[in-house]
Amino acid sequence: MKTKKTGADEREEPVRDHRGHRRRMAKRFAETGFDGWREHEILERLLFEVLPRRNTNETAHALIRAFGSLRGVLLADPWALERVPGIGPVSAKWLAGLLPRFTEDLLAVLKKTRLADGGLLILADWFLRYLGCPAVFVSLSPDGVLLDARPADDADGETIPTDAQTVLLIREADAAPRLIRSLAACLDPRPDRVFALTGKRELREYGLCAEAAGKGRR
Repeated sequence: MKTKKTGADEREEPVRDHRGHRRRMAKRFAETGFDGWREHEILERLLFEVLPRRNTNETAHALIRAFGSLRGVLLADPWALERVPGIGPVSAKWLAGLLPRFTEDLLAVLKKTRLADGGLLILADWFLRYLGCPAVFVSLSPDGVLLDARPADDADGETIPTDAQTVLLIREADAAPRLIRSLAACLDPRPDRVFALTGKRELREYGLCAEAAGKGRR
């Protein structure tokens, strides 16, 4: 079998034609985004960009086994990623920089428009579902334009404008309503609104001192 040295991982690797499989995944991604994809499938699709000649399915499974989850892979240090078979210094550096680049790109797009509940759902999907963050703190200008979004444990009240609206996003499956309200009340800064992402990909709003308000909204 012929071999080829890939610039991405700088190792000799069998050359195989995965174009058909990659075309099918590209078509699926164009139709659904990452909705309904398993974590190793998301990682496999991402690796297409840096490992053009490798069977990225095997590499994706190896990465998930090594770090436990997609979020674990994306948060791993380059030196740790290089220990996984199929990952060399170039692909390790690319993976380690993926999370910051994706997050920055997403926020850059959302900061161009007013952030209605649909935009909050996009943020909830990205941070809570895809990255596995337990909670997300969002700050908005008085007219609803996104200022910042970050994991709640990284939120810094001193950097948030005093007139900003603040929103807490959390997974509903992680906590009972009473606990959600208690968590929100203890945060500094205290959020103005609290939304929980349901299993049906809806945002359900919770009052800090009342029962859940209204029905889930798409």
